[in-house]
Amino acid sequence: MLGMMLEIMLAIMLGMMLEMMLAMMLGMMLAMMLGMMLEMMLEMMLGRMMLEITPQITPQITPQITPQITPQITPQITPQITPQITPQITPQITPQITPQITCTAPSTHQ
Repeated sequence: MLGMMLEIMLAIMLGMMLEMMLAMMLGMMLAMMLGMMLEMMLEMMLGRMMLEITPQITPQITPQITPQITPQITPQITPQITPQITPQITPQITPQITPQITCTAPSTHQ
């Protein structure tokens, strides 16, 4: 009776231990595999995203900016400057000089 009980106890204990070991091993293996798979997937996705983004950004920005800036600036500046400067200078100089000369010339004669 005692021998049978001990044998059963040992069998159950060993069975439980083996089961626990296998479960832990399988669990660890599965966790490791899933972790590795997820890591690889994320790396691949991020790598692809980075590769896809970089060439898309550079060509889009450069052609949009260059044609917008050049035609807007050049026509706005040139017509504003030229008409403002020329009429202001010419009328101020001519009337100031002429009356001074005419006033001084007759006074010397008198």
